[in-house]
Amino acid sequence: MSIMTDPATPRKRAKSVTFATPPPSRENTAFRSRTALILGTLSLSGAYLHFYQSANNGLFESLGEMVQADTFPVSNGEFKRDFTGIKPIDTYLTNFTPFFGVLTHKGDDDSSYLFWLWMIGQFGVQWAMFVMESLREGNKGNLASYIGLVGFIFQTCGLATVIPAFLLITTLTSTISRASSPTGLMNLVKVHGIDLNILPFSFLLAYFFPTVCMMLPYPAMNSHSSWQGWIAAWQFFPLYTVAFQWGLASFFKAVDQGRGLKLKSDEGKMIGYFWHARPLYIGAFFICAIFHVNILAICLLPEWLMDIFPIVGTYRNVSFASVFIPPVPLPPFETVSTIRGIHIFLIWDMFVSGLAALVWAALQARNVSSRTFGVKWVLKTIGYTIITGPTGAFVMAMWERDSAVVELLIEQAMKDK
Repeated sequence: MSIMTDPATPRKRAKSVTFATPPPSRENTAFRSRTALILGTLSLSGAYLHFYQSANNGLFESLGEMVQADTFPVSNGEFKRDFTGIKPIDTYLTNFTPFFGVLTHKGDDDSSYLFWLWMIGQFGVQWAMFVMESLREGNKGNLASYIGLVGFIFQTCGLATVIPAFLLITTLTSTISRASSPTGLMNLVKVHGIDLNILPFSFLLAYFFPTVCMMLPYPAMNSHSSWQGWIAAWQFFPLYTVAFQWGLASFFKAVDQGRGLKLKSDEGKMIGYFWHARPLYIGAFFICAIFHVNILAICLLPEWLMDIFPIVGTYRNVSFASVFIPPVPLPPFETVSTIRGIHIFLIWDMFVSGLAALVWAALQARNVSSRTFGVKWVLKTIGYTIITGPTGAFVMAMWERDSAVVELLIEQAMKDK
C-alpha cells in the first residue's frame, strides 16, 4: 500500500510590520511648546551674556585694540592680515585671529588654557553630533540639514546665542521633533550607512587636525606665520566638515550603486542603522570622557598627588572654580583682562549651548514614549554630565533615544506576530 504524503508546506517569510505615523499627541505638543520656550529663553540669555556682558567687562574694547595693533597679541610678532588675498575674507579673519591667538598660546592664565583644552573635546563632539543630526532622513530639507551654514554663524556670533536659536527653529520645523512615537520616528532618525562611515573622517580632517595644528607650541613647533594661518584656517571648520562629508559620501555612494546589503523591512533598516551608529556614539562618548576626566582631575587632585604627576604639577594654581565657574553676570561688571574676558565668554558658550542641547534631547526622548523620559532620565543625564561633561550626556541621550526606538519596535513587532 502506497503512503500518500503531502508536499512540505513552505515556511512563510515573516511579514514586515507596517506602521503608520500617528499624529502628535496633545501631551507631546505641549512638551514641544515648553521646549521651544526654554530654548528661546536660553538664546536671549546667551545674547545677553555674550554681547551685553562682553561690552561692559572690557572684552570687546580690548579685542578691538588688539585688532588695530601692529603686532600680534602674546607673541608680539608681525600681525598677519593677508590670508587669502580676498579683502572681505581677510578682514573677517583678522577680527578673529587675536581672540584665538590669546587662547591657544599657553601664557600665565592656566585656568583659561585648561578650559580651552576641555572645550576642544566637548565642543568638537557636540559639533559632530549636530552634523549627524543633519544627516538624518527626517531632517532633509530642514534647517538642521544646513549645518555648515549654522556652524559658520556660531563661529561668528558664538555658541550661546546661536545653538539655542538653531535648536529652537529645529524644534518648530523638524519632522523628527514633531514625531510622537517610535513608529513615527522609525523612518526619520536613520542615517545612510555610508554617511555614518564617512562622518569620523570628516570630523578628524575638518575639526581635529586644524585644532591640533593651531595648538602646536609657538615658536617651538609653529612659526609665527603658520600659527596665525592655522588659527585662520580653523575658523572655517564647519564648512570643511560639510565639504568633506558631502564629497566623500557622494563618491562612495556612486561607487556603491546599491550593491550593499539591503534590508527590506522598515524595522530591519532601523535596527541596521542602530548597530551601524553604535560605534560612533561610543567613540563620541569616549572622547568627551577623556577630555572631561583629565581636566577635572587636574582641578581636583590634592597637592600631594601633584608631586607624583609632573604634568599635573605644572597647574598648581588652578581649581575647579577658577576653571569652570564664571562671575555672576549682573551689573556692575568688573573690568577683566583680555584672557579672563575670553575665558568667561567661552564658559557661557559651553554652559548655555550644552544646556540647550540637553533640553532639546529631552524632547527627543519624550517623543519616543512617555516611558523614556522622566525622573530617571533626568538623574541619568545629571550623572553623565558629572562624569563626561554636558556633551557626553547629550551623546548618551541621543544614543538612548535611538535604542529606545529599536526596543519598542521589536517589542511591538513581537506582539503583532
